[in-house]
Amino acid sequence: MKLRYFILFVAILLVHSSICWAQGRPRPEDATAAVLRVFKTHDIVMLGEIHDNKQLYEWLGSLVATPESP
Repeated sequence: MKLRYFILFVAILLVHSSICWAQGRPRPEDATAAVLRVFKTHDIVMLGEIHDNKQLYEWLGSLVATPESP
């Protein structure tokens, strides 16, 4: 029984580590350009909200005002 749990643990560990390696190094990029790129490939794009976050509201306003915005 202990061997079965050990094998399961190793399998989960291998799957998790392969997922982490596959993601690579994140690169900072312009948020507006990234969102506009996603609009080209997806019918629905959802954005989260941080309540009362002035910086987020200003960015959303600039996103909507961008001429390329759908």
